[in-house]
Amino acid sequence: MGLGVALFAVVCIAARATVEPALGHRYWGYVAGMIILCPMSLAVAVWYLGTSPAQNARFIKWAEQNLRQKPGPKFNPALLDAADPNYDVPTFRYWMNKRRRDHS
Repeated sequence: MGLGVALFAVVCIAARATVEPALGHRYWGYVAGMIILCPMSLAVAVWYLGTSPAQNARFIKWAEQNLRQKPGPKFNPALLDAADPNYDVPTFRYWMNKRRRDHS
């Protein structure tokens, strides 16, 4: 998503003569929004890759207690199963280990 937002911002800036008339007075709002949204979405992706299901479970429990937020109806609780051997493994390390196993 971050890369898509960055691409849209670059297109808006590079093709300003074409894009600005289509967006009208909203042009700079879109450009500013994309410039702000891009690093935010990339930061969320990096955060996700660096956390483990155990950390995610702790956050979900904290949000339920402190923010009265519950996971959505499509949430799969099996993702946070403490019996999973990869429960404490950060997502990025899990993917790298899986890739090594698949290519061995």
